[in-house]
Amino acid sequence: MGSLQCESKLKQGKDKLMVLYVCINELYNNLCQLEKIGIDTDKDLFIYRFTGLVKQGASFLPSEKIKWYGKNVLLGHIIRCLTSDNKYYPEKMEIAAEFFESKTGKKINLASARHVNVSNFEDEKDSIDPNFVEAVELLRKCGFINAEYTSRRRETLQYRKKNGRTQN
Repeated sequence: MGSLQCESKLKQGKDKLMVLYVCINELYNNLCQLEKIGIDTDKDLFIYRFTGLVKQGASFLPSEKIKWYGKNVLLGHIIRCLTSDNKYYPEKMEIAAEFFESKTGKKINLASARHVNVSNFEDEKDSIDPNFVEAVELLRKCGFINAEYTSRRRETLQYRKKNGRTQN
C-alpha cells in the first residue's frame, strides 16, 4: 500500500502528514480494541503499511505481516475507502493484501469488498453492505472524512472483453 493517495480523506490542516499520522494511529488503536488486529501488532509497522511513514532508524521487511482477525471483506472496504474516491481508483488492492495474513496464517483476498455506490450515506446505510457501513463508520471515528466516497476498480480491456462489456 505504502501511501494514502486520496487527500480528500483527510481534514484540512497545516501538516497533512501529521493529520494522516493521527488518523492512522487512531485506526490502529480502534482495530486493536475491536480485536480486528492483534494487540501484539507492531504499531510502527501498521502505520508504515498504511502511510509509508517510518520512524527514523526503523525498517520493515516485505514479509512482515499484520495478523487480521476480522472479516476479509471489512479489511477490503477499509482499504478501498482509504485509497479511492471520485478521482482515484482503488488500484493495487492485491498488493495491500500482501501485508496482511488471516488468523490462520493464510493469504487475504480483498476481492469480496465490492464497490458500493453511495449518494447519501446516512439515508442509505440501512440498505447497503453492513461491512461497508462498518468500515466507513470506523474510519470516520478515526478522523477520516469522505470515507464513503469510493470508485470502482478500473477495468482493463481484457477484463471488459472477457465479461462482454465492450462495444463492437
